[in-house]
Amino acid sequence: MAKNPIRKITHAEDYPLKAVAFFFLTTLFLSGPARTSEIPYHHLALFLGFGVEEKKYHDEETFALGLDYEYRFSENWGVGAVYEQLGDDSIRNEVFVVPVSLHLGHGWRIFTGPGHEWHDSSNAKKSHDNSGKPGSHKHKDKFLWRLGAGYEFKLGQHWSIAPELLVDAIETGDSTWIAGIAVGYHF
Repeated sequence: MAKNPIRKITHAEDYPLKAVAFFFLTTLFLSGPARTSEIPYHHLALFLGFGVEEKKYHDEETFALGLDYEYRFSENWGVGAVYEQLGDDSIRNEVFVVPVSLHLGHGWRIFTGPGHEWHDSSNAKKSHDNSGKPGSHKHKDKFLWRLGAGYEFKLGQHWSIAPELLVDAIETGDSTWIAGIAVGYHF
């Protein structure tokens, strides 16, 4: 069976460099006059975080690197899309989430939404299945539900930085807790 070339590109070792380059190139192409005081507007962020994947038989420390887009359609509400890569072991989890955000005012935001997690385990020597037992391996895509909160600090008219805390409740009963920083651009 032929391998999907797109999945190979997204799993290259230089993914962090590609994500940063994509983020900054996108902001350059989409930038224009400041619209942060007008609704609706768009927000694109690069997220870097660290956390713990809690599994049945063990916990794993992990990192997260991702892109976050939000369309803010009212003063208090927004909807978006999030893509993240989690982990540095042989199983690289990828997550896609469609969150709805409630902006509470004064920089506070809470968000929640459904998502999907899948794996790339091209190096299976340290892999394990969903039970967390070493030595076995399953390819299983999983449903998840994300809940998170953050506080946004404005940096000028376009830029922001936001510490965020989030948890992914995964259908297997596992969970992932992540704390991180999102560097964002409003346009």
